[in-house]
Amino acid sequence: MRKTIIRAGEYHDSVFLLSISKKLRALPGVNQVVAAMGTDMNKTVLEDTGLLDESGRAATSKDLILALDIVEEDVANTVLAELDSCIAGGESGGDGPKDYPSLDMANAAHPDSNLVMISVPGAFAALEAEHALELGKHCFIFSDNVELVDEVALKKLGREKGLLVMGPGCGTSLIGGYALGMMSAAARGPIGIVGASGSGIHQMAMIIDRAGGGISHAIGTGGRDLSDEVGGSTMLAGLELLEQDPETKVLILVSKPPAPATMQRILERVRQCSKPVIVHFLGGDPELVRKADALAPETLEHAARMAMALVAGETLPASPYEDYARELDPVAASLAEAGGGSLRGVFCGGTHAEEAALVLERLGLTVHSNLPLPCCASLKSPLQSEGDCIIDIGDEIFTQGKPHPVIEPSIINPRIIQEASDPQTGVILLDILCGFGAHPDPAGVVGDSISQVLREAKQRGQELAVVVSLCGVHNDPQDVEGQRRTLEEAGAVVFFNNAQAAYCAGKTILLRRGEKQ
Repeated sequence: MRKTIIRAGEYHDSVFLLSISKKLRALPGVNQVVAAMGTDMNKTVLEDTGLLDESGRAATSKDLILALDIVEEDVANTVLAELDSCIAGGESGGDGPKDYPSLDMANAAHPDSNLVMISVPGAFAALEAEHALELGKHCFIFSDNVELVDEVALKKLGREKGLLVMGPGCGTSLIGGYALGMMSAAARGPIGIVGASGSGIHQMAMIIDRAGGGISHAIGTGGRDLSDEVGGSTMLAGLELLEQDPETKVLILVSKPPAPATMQRILERVRQCSKPVIVHFLGGDPELVRKADALAPETLEHAARMAMALVAGETLPASPYEDYARELDPVAASLAEAGGGSLRGVFCGGTHAEEAALVLERLGLTVHSNLPLPCCASLKSPLQSEGDCIIDIGDEIFTQGKPHPVIEPSIINPRIIQEASDPQTGVILLDILCGFGAHPDPAGVVGDSISQVLREAKQRGQELAVVVSLCGVHNDPQDVEGQRRTLEEAGAVVFFNNAQAAYCAGKTILLRRGEKQ
């Protein structure tokens, strides 16, 4: 049976409710439960899952919706009791998430705190962020749909007060070893990162962690920070803070190329920096970076390994493509026993998708995509792939009214099945992201679809391979090695390196076509 309970005027943070929902789903007699605020986006999700009734439709963004699919009526009482226990535990200082009705109450309970994470509907996020800044707190604004004029004003206020404003729309940061948003808790160390690139920050932090290095702080800026309207406010503030931080020895900046005036402003500040700086503007002109006396890597991995070499006082690594050819060409050859086929990439991380497209371009492939990259040919519709194709499935057209695929990877499954059903598809390239804030078992969700499409392709005589870029560290709650095993048991070839995964997938297609790069 299905039942909806509305608690009018009872507000809780969306991250807190996400964690509660997972706990409530494990109760006996519960088929499904969603605890969420009554925002339009959340109501769309509930509608899509068949859990929205008339009372839910009438709820406002200030109301708590508890949507239940349970075996019998009495189970609702058990769920409500557990919900209240979770909320009380948070407020009473237990080990779980702390939940307070207001920022003022949270501040009164934790007056020494210096950072506020804001995850409320966009219409309220700017007000909460302004209040946090007035209280003297740095801000991590996970919320999106914040007006540009409000972002400009918040960042101006932050700079006046010497406070960081990460976001709006900031999905990833790592501050003092604490993962914010959808991020892995990489080891601490002397490398600092500032980026308008969630999956780019995540990827570099993972590679550094897995190679034995560590991150001092990784500061996300939000996607609009490098527009000329915002002027790179947070990237400049982050660069300045990391330059002053005694624990940070090397800095990395990562993003798509900034707008022209902002690019000039950032590179001029980089030129003045007293510490070594690595600048990876994906798809940008590396000569502009070198003229600013900074290092210009070719991939996210290259940036990470440059930083580690600088810290260790070692020779800088050469282009990674020689290593890729030596190490990955044999793997690609083993996947290229049959001829023909197109490459279809489906990515949760926008920067992962951009890097994959750039690697494929380097191999000589013409990539169609919904990415705004000069090297990519436009698609008639992102809902239908053409030729060799990279899709950023975290784009708004796919996530409107739905969680981001890093949070809910089941969004990816229909596209995997769609691509595999095309007889022209030879390789499917995916990325899976672990970390705090990500789905607890993304490989389990996607693995079933991988094994299904590989099995069905074999039955119809289609030579199909699946290559996965897996991003995560050993401290992640998902057990990243267990995630790798799940994906490999499903039949995927797995890399802890996005550029390597893209290279292997692209080289496989070239070898199948009998082409040489």
